[in-house]
Amino acid sequence: MINLLPEENKKFFRVDYFYRLLGMYLGVLAVLLVILIISAGTLYMVFRLNVRSLDELSSVAKYNTRAEANQIGKDIALTNNIIKALGNSFDAVEVSAIWSDILLNKPVGIKITGLQLEDQAGIWQGELRGLASNRQVLVDFSKVLEKKPGFMSVNLPISNLIKNEQGDFAISFKVKPI
Repeated sequence: MINLLPEENKKFFRVDYFYRLLGMYLGVLAVLLVILIISAGTLYMVFRLNVRSLDELSSVAKYNTRAEANQIGKDIALTNNIIKALGNSFDAVEVSAIWSDILLNKPVGIKITGLQLEDQAGIWQGELRGLASNRQVLVDFSKVLEKKPGFMSVNLPISNLIKNEQGDFAISFKVKPI
């Protein structure tokens, strides 16, 4: 049927066909470009939020680490002063070393409320009391103490784990003399 049209009309239809094809191609390209711009903008905003949250976390982590280190130093100094003031039979250097081992290995989530030590035939026996934020932190803390070379035994009673997800605990241990 197209062959029956005059040459002028054939030329018009060819040009019209190419314009429509070009228009469709440019329309698809424009839609893809809009989708690309929206996706890039969304990715950029998500990236900025992630960078901002990582910056905040790192600044909080630095602050907490410094605060904990300062608190540990204060706790050690206070313990040494108490031991010296009481003048009990414990050797202040040994007690300070035990206390340092415990405090330096204390994870976040453990709050120590008390420490009792007794010298029995040259072996230090002690009980560490405190509050744990959850069971796993408490189990990890007892495993860390078990791995320390000075600690002969570390006993975490199962009743500490059964009571509740978080709460009081008591860990008994034996330490070799230094």
